[in-house]
Amino acid sequence: MKKEAKTLHWCLDGHSRSKMWLFMLSMRKVGMLKKEDIVGFSTELQNQIFPEENEKLS
Repeated sequence: MKKEAKTLHWCLDGHSRSKMWLFMLSMRKVGMLKKEDIVGFSTELQNQIFPEENEKLS
């Protein structure tokens, strides 16, 4: 539990709304965020976080 808390703190430390997508990338990198977790967000944000999904469609 402490390791997960430390990882989440690292992902979200100093967060601001304008940089949240960067923190979401961090969460993805450590396995805490999956494509299905962000389906309610804009297509633009989804493509920033999961760019390879967009490349598969091209």
